[in-house]
Amino acid sequence: MSGQIRITPEQMHARAGEFRNAESEYSRVISTMRNLINTLQGEWEGAASESFVAQFESLQPSFNQMDQLILDIAKQCDDVADATQALDEEIASKFK
Repeated sequence: MSGQIRITPEQMHARAGEFRNAESEYSRVISTMRNLINTLQGEWEGAASESFVAQFESLQPSFNQMDQLILDIAKQCDDVADATQALDEEIASKFK
């Protein structure tokens, strides 16, 4: 049983844009956190500080994966919008 499509390609492209905006915001947050870590390194010395920084740095691959995931979701939304538009045009052409 097929579901109903209740979103236009334009709306889906708009959602993709919202995901891209979220990715930009996410990147800014990670950059801010990185700057805070750098500031802390100048204010906090010792083994605990080094462990704290190492823990943050070990999370960098996860941060990068999340960033890419958000971009992938945006692309998927764009791809769905394009496919929906193409299918609608193909169906419409059959009535001409």
